[in-house]
Parts: sequence; C-alpha cells; structure tokens
Amino acid sequence: MIEEIGKYKYIYHYTSFDALFAILHNYRIEEKDCFVFRASSIYNVNDPMEMISGYNAIKKFIQEYEEEKKIPHHLRLTEVFENKEYEEICKSDYLAGKNGRLTIGHVPYVISFSARRDYLPMWNLYGKNGMGVCLKFDIPRIINNKSQELNFIGFVKYVGKGKTRLHSGDIKKVLDFSYKSYLSSCYCKRESLNIKEKISELATNMLCLSPFIKYKDYSYEKEFRIVVLKQYGIQENIDVWNMLFLPYQQTEKYIEYNISKQALREIIIGPCANYDVMKHIISNELKGCDLQVEISKSRIPFRIK
Repeated sequence: MIEEIGKYKYIYHYTSFDALFAILHNYRIEEKDCFVFRASSIYNVNDPMEMISGYNAIKKFIQEYEEEKKIPHHLRLTEVFENKEYEEICKSDYLAGKNGRLTIGHVPYVISFSARRDYLPMWNLYGKNGMGVCLKFDIPRIINNKSQELNFIGFVKYVGKGKTRLHSGDIKKVLDFSYKSYLSSCYCKRESLNIKEKISELATNMLCLSPFIKYKDYSYEKEFRIVVLKQYGIQENIDVWNMLFLPYQQTEKYIEYNISKQALREIIIGPCANYDVMKHIISNELKGCDLQVEISKSRIPFRIK
C-alpha cells in the first residue's frame, strides 16, 4: 500500500501545542524509545461517509473486475453472497452468509499525515488555525515501525463522486491478488473450507483498504495514512453491499500507536503563534526528554497583533 512513497522522503502531522506536549510528556514518563500517538476510529473521522465511499469504490472494482475477467457467475462474489447454496459455507466467525451479512472482528483506526509542508489550508484545518505545530517525520523510519499491531501504510487515493473505478496502483494490485487467490481456492478439493477462508480474506482486505480511498474534494491534503486494525471480542456487523455499520458505538474512539522517536525530524511552529515564546517552551520540553529535534518557524507571513 505504498504506491507513491518513493516520491516523498518526509510527511507532516499538523496538531495543537497541547497535543505535542502530551506526546512529549507521555514519552518522558513511559521511558520508551517511541512516541505514543492516538489513532482515530474510522467511524470518528471528519467525513462521516468516508468509510462507506471507500468501501463502495472497492466493491465497484470487484464488480468491474468480474465483468472484465468474465468470471463464472456461480463464483462471483457479487452473487456468492446472494446464493443460498453458499449459506452454510459462509457461516463462521468471519462471515454469516444470510442476507449478505459480513461479520468482522477488526476495526480500522487511522493516523493522518500530509505530504504538504507548512501549508496554510492544513494549518487552518488541523493546526489550530495556525496556532499549532507541524511535525515533520521521516517516512522510512515510520515504514520500518516494528509495532505488533496489524497495520497498513500508504498515501490516500482520491476518486470522483460516481467515478470510483480503481484503474491502477497498489490498491488494485492487492485486490487483484486477493481475488485470484480466492478463485484458485475454488478449484481445490477442500472447496467449501477454502472458499469460506478466501471470501473472509478478501472481505477483510476490502475493510483494510477502504480508509485509503477518499473523494477528490480532499485531494489538496495529499494525505498519508497509517491504518491500524484492532480486533475486538465483539463482532462488527457489516452489510457487505449496503455497508451498514452496527454497532460501532461499542468500540473505542481512539487507540494508542507507537512511532519511533527517530522518525521525528523537525517541529514547525505555526504562522499565528508567538515563535520566540513557543520555541523556548518546546526547547525546554525536548531537553527534559533528552531529544534533539530542529525547531523552525512557519514561512507563511502573519503579523502578530
């Protein structure tokens, strides 16, 4: 899921001073070699329709893929979920075939970054209207994170409303590989078991990849995401084709995710903040954490009154 990562060396996270101090304070008291970030539940992001639009784009890709490859109708996922014959095959901890109801015990959590450095719209939306900070991170050190959580990393793909075809890229490659794996299992001797497992695997990939697809309205953000899957004891009920989420209220809004301290390369103070005062405060915080990170000032002109 890292199609465009080679184009960029750094990514940026816009946040408030309070959030930065909380990260540094937690780093100091935990005495670990990493910062603790909050990953937000996909159900708790700014765009309430985001997960649905992403999932629908992937669903559309699968439907188009089946038409393009002329998959036999009895093997098409778009028809498998509606086929009574597969009801028993799909009954498991992952899938309940009745009425196309998919049951998944994982919930995606997201940490957002941007390829945009010192960018005014990002300051306004996520950097406390220029009163916050922009944290510069080294992409390779984030990618090489050895966290035990199941996570996916990459840039968001933007699609137009009503134009959700995924022509190319790593999202298409993952789905293409998963679908071929599913098809190959259909011809194995232990057909029912393999189909059940592969449908589950493909459906889970759809869930994982959905947060990497957003409407073009947000393309100016050039967003980079870490998507963490957390498994819950309860099961998340999702209507495969209508994408109804029930009951997401039972899941946490945020979970913690560790990022190596080596990944943080620079702290940029917002254009509307008092640079001298905030630099002094941040410098003291960094000394208390025994960290050496460059502190700089936003290049966006702004007069402090």
